Amino acid sequence: MDSLQTRRNLWIVAAVATSLSATWLWLAQPRSLLPTGPTEKLAIAALALPGAGLFYVAQEKGFFREKGLDVDLQKHTVGKLALDSLFQGDAALAIAGDTPLVFSILGGSKLDILATVYRPNGGISITVLKDRVRKPGDLRGKRLGVTFISSGQFVADTFLLVNGIAQADVSLIDMKQSDMVEALVDGKIDAACLWQPYLAGAQTRLGDRGITFPNNGLYTFRLSLVAKHGYAVQHRDQVRKVLAALKQAQVFTEENPADALRIMSKATAITEATFKSFFDPADYAIGLEQGLLITLEDQTRWAIKHNFVKADKMPNFLEYINSEGLGVVSPESARITR
Repeated sequence: MDSLQTRRNLWIVAAVATSLSATWLWLAQPRSLLPTGPTEKLAIAALALPGAGLFYVAQEKGFFREKGLDVDLQKHTVGKLALDSLFQGDAALAIAGDTPLVFSILGGSKLDILATVYRPNGGISITVLKDRVRKPGDLRGKRLGVTFISSGQFVADTFLLVNGIAQADVSLIDMKQSDMVEALVDGKIDAACLWQPYLAGAQTRLGDRGITFPNNGLYTFRLSLVAKHGYAVQHRDQVRKVLAALKQAQVFTEENPADALRIMSKATAITEATFKSFFDPADYAIGLEQGLLITLEDQTRWAIKHNFVKADKMPNFLEYINSEGLGVVSPESARITR
C-alpha cells in the first residue's frame, strides 16, 4: 500500500507541476499573442509616412487585436487620398493633415475629427541650395518647389509673407515631394518646401551644399484621425477601442523608443538612420487641443484669400470635433469639448 500510495502521490505532484508549467507559459507569452475571441474587421485609410507611426506600432504589438479589432491599414501617400478612401466607403476611418481637412470641409464634406495623432516640432521647412540662397530675401527671382494645395504651400506662402517677399517675385513650382528632392539635389530648383521624411532626405543628400531655414513656429503640422459625420456615434465602442490601442502605442513609444522607431521605419520603408534623424517620441501623442482649431481657421483664411475654394465665411470647426471617444480613453488629452 505504501508503494502504491507513493506512486499516486508522485503522479499527483507531476500532474500539478505540468498544470502549473502550462499556466506559467500561457501567462508569460506576450499579451498580443493571447487569444481574444472574435475580432471585428476595420479598414483605416492610413499614410505611408512617419505621422502614422502609432497605428503601425499598435498593429505590430497586437494592441488592436487585444481590443478585438482586425485592422487593415491602407497606406496612402497623401491625406487627400486617405479622405477619398473614407468617403468612397473603402475605409471606416482615415488619417489626414490640416490642409486636406480644411479643403474637404470647405467643399461640403461632413466629417468628425476624433483625435490628433501626430504633432511634430516644426515638421515642414524650406531647404535651399547654399550657393544660390543664403538668406530668405535671396529667394526673390528663384525657383521654389512646393506641393500645391497642401500644408507645404501654406508654409511657403506664410514664410514669404513673414519675410516681406511678394509671391510674384518667386517662381512657385508644383511638384511631388519625392520629385522635389531630386530636382533640388540636381539644381533644377533653388529651394524646396519639404516635410518628413523628404526633408531629412534632402538634408542628408545635400550635406554642406544646403541650408534649411528654421520653421520658427510658423506652422504646427498635425495629422488627425477622422470619420464621416455620425460614424463615431453609431460605432462608439469601436472608436474607443481604436483610440485605446493608439494610447497603448503612445505609451509603448515613450517607454521603448528604439523599438518603436524600428517598427515605424519598417512600416514606412524609411531607413532607420533617416528616421532617427527626426524621430521624437513626444511627437506621437493623441489629443485634441485648441491649437488645432486655430490652425484650421488660419488655413481657411489662406484658402479663401487665394481663391482656392468657393467660400465666403469661416466654418464653425467646433462642430467638426467629436471628443467623446478620446474623453473616455484619455480624458486629460481631450482639451476641446462640445
